[in-house]
Amino acid sequence: MNLVFRMPGGSVPACVDLLSASSIGRMARTAEDAGWAGVCFDEHPIPPSYWRNGGDGHDAVDPFVALAAAATATRRIRLVVYATIVSIRNPFLLAKTVATLDVVSDGRVELGMVAGYLPEEFAALGYLSNVATSISRKTSMR
Repeated sequence: MNLVFRMPGGSVPACVDLLSASSIGRMARTAEDAGWAGVCFDEHPIPPSYWRNGGDGHDAVDPFVALAAAATATRRIRLVVYATIVSIRNPFLLAKTVATLDVVSDGRVELGMVAGYLPEEFAALGYLSNVATSISRKTSMR
């Protein structure tokens, strides 16, 4: 069985002492030395306060930046983006970001993709949310 260690960064409030590049690197290296198959971060660019404070939600750092820090301190462990919200990302920039991280980590990236489910995150980023159909960019008709 392959187990993936979920890295800190999903607490409310975030514990910044665990989010420095050196801390992320140490934790990833420790996970690698302990035999974990991977380390992961998820993505919530701007979670609503009711969700963060309600027991289910959390803050989140940028998973690609955090995994780049983990990549510099490790050699074998998989680097997993647990849930990239693809509906709020430009597909070309996402592809370039993932490909760049995969190259600098010698091919260790795994990408989990989701549509997203918090309407407030979409609204805060300027997107209209309708999970039943699609996500579309707001435009001004002025």
